[in-house]
Amino acid sequence: MPTLTAPWRFWAIAYALQILVTGTNLPTPLYRGYEARFGFSPLVVTLIFAAYVAALIPSLLVAGPLSDAVGRRRVLLPALAVAALGSLSFALAQGTAWLFAARVLQGIAVGSASGALTAALTELHPAGDRRKAALVSAVASMGGLGLGPVLAGLVIGVGFLATTVGLLRAVQYFAGAAALLCLLVLILLTRPRRQIPAAAAPPARREVLADRRGRSG
Repeated sequence: MPTLTAPWRFWAIAYALQILVTGTNLPTPLYRGYEARFGFSPLVVTLIFAAYVAALIPSLLVAGPLSDAVGRRRVLLPALAVAALGSLSFALAQGTAWLFAARVLQGIAVGSASGALTAALTELHPAGDRRKAALVSAVASMGGLGLGPVLAGLVIGVGFLATTVGLLRAVQYFAGAAALLCLLVLILLTRPRRQIPAAAAPPARREVLADRRGRSG
């Protein structure tokens, strides 16, 4: 039976989207420290960014239809785990190859999770308002794009962390937060929902529920 969802589920998904995008943009100001530590050229930094895009685009093309077929949760949870693994790769990096691997993992994670998260926001909006869900998705994504470099820049600006070791620790701290986020989303999305007839929903919400029922039928 189609169900209504509590507002906290909607905002938990929005939070997950913002943290995911924040995490993938957090390393941007840190490359100078990695460049000094590993001795690579500015061209390598460009190639690292290119590796992210090369992983992102195929993931977007594959994960969207896949989440429609097998369900958002089955795509979202592994993607968040991959995001945490990418952050750990940055934190534990022992060479340039680690940075390439980390960015590839982050590209796969964002490409796989962003579509599922955006679709989940539309499906879980308490009133079934697609426009408001799209607005929240855009704000969360754009906020993450700006928040990641700002947070990393603030960490760099703190004197006792303005070292290579401090930079690596900063990324490692985020890796721990990303891992906790994966656990949080897992708990939220696997918790049983209260069954409420679709007829009790507002008109806009009934339309969303009807679409969902049509896909599952």
